[in-house]
Amino acid sequence: MSTIKFPADIREMMLWPDVKTLAESISQFGQFHPIMIRYKTKQIIAGRHRAAAMLLLKKDYIEAKVIECSDLGAELLALAENAHRRHNTTERDEVMEELVRMHLEYQEEEAKKTPYDKLGRKKKPSLKDAFEKVAELVDMKPTTVERRHYDRKKKRRGHSKSVPGIDSLGFKLTKEYRLAMNAVQEMTQSFEWHSKKLISILNKLDKSQGGFPFEVSERLREDVRETAKIMRSFRPTHLCPYCKAQAEYQKTCRFCYGLGWVGAHVIQDTPSELMDPSNSYVLVGNKLRSLDDVIEERIEQEPIIQPIEEEIL
Repeated sequence: MSTIKFPADIREMMLWPDVKTLAESISQFGQFHPIMIRYKTKQIIAGRHRAAAMLLLKKDYIEAKVIECSDLGAELLALAENAHRRHNTTERDEVMEELVRMHLEYQEEEAKKTPYDKLGRKKKPSLKDAFEKVAELVDMKPTTVERRHYDRKKKRRGHSKSVPGIDSLGFKLTKEYRLAMNAVQEMTQSFEWHSKKLISILNKLDKSQGGFPFEVSERLREDVRETAKIMRSFRPTHLCPYCKAQAEYQKTCRFCYGLGWVGAHVIQDTPSELMDPSNSYVLVGNKLRSLDDVIEERIEQEPIIQPIEEEIL
């Protein structure tokens, strides 16, 4: 542990409920999966939560796999680790798509170093090679990675081709958070698209030769429109301005239902102080508090370890 360079936010991570739960599990059952460390920089490529949990337990050691790789290679390995741990198919496919893109970038970098292969042919980025490499990383068949890649391209050309971003209110959102929010946005947008299809079917029923009670179809149309309206209002648009997705307040936040994000139905009634990126306020009880002050008080009240420098000694 003494040779590992931990991320700057490791102390805050140790306060997260999921890290505390992980620490309890490791304490009871041991560490199942080693973390991944880059040999040259001693930085953690994958397994930051496990590392934080081991620090929380005040362990002197941690099982780790040490590898050497480029900066791009480190990003690829971190994404591959995320893909393995995704249970949601949409999220996993998004991570795999990012892996394919990065592998194409890696091929371009290699082509600049050695422009020609052994037969004297000029090297070009190959999707087939990217699919094969990603398949190895995520333990899938290349044909499966290829099919999911093109399925997502078709979706973007269809009803889910335009997905708005999340307003972070001045906070830096992790790639993992953005991928999760985009998945919810796509599904809510898909719901709206299917709602229009349902209304179209009801309209056809009214004109069908067999006939259909108009009063029933009209009532169903109103129900579908109302449900779609509710779903549209819950489409993620902003980081929750009330809890700012801070673990301690997110769980009990009544505005985001503990999710860390909100839709337009919440934003329209939110006080301007909470929406201002230059003022990091959260709602504690019924009072606005500076997030910096809240974090400082929380760390003072719950000391866990001595201050951590970039490299733990």
